Amino acid sequence: MMKVILIDDDPVMHLILRKMLVKFPGVQVAGAFKDTQSAAAFLSANNDIGLAFVDISMPGESGMVFASRMEEAGGGVQIVFVTSSKEFA
Repeated sequence: MMKVILIDDDPVMHLILRKMLVKFPGVQVAGAFKDTQSAAAFLSANNDIGLAFVDISMPGESGMVFASRMEEAGGGVQIVFVTSSKEFA
C-alpha cells in the first residue's frame, strides 16, 4: 500500500485528487493539507509516506520551495506537482 498526501490551498483540488486516487486500490490518502508547514510537520512524524501531490503556487511557501526543502532534508517522499493555475499548466 502506498501512502500519499495532498498539499493544496484549494479544497476543490483535494476533492478532485481524492476522486482520482480512490480508483487505485494500492493507494491510500494519508493526509490533506492546505499549506506546506502543516504538511512538513506531518511528514516529520510519518516516515511511511511515499508520494506527495503538491500545488506549485500557494500563499506562503510555494510547492517548488517546499520540494527543495524536502530534498535537502533527505526525505524519501517523491513529489508530483499539481496546479489549476493557467500560469503553470
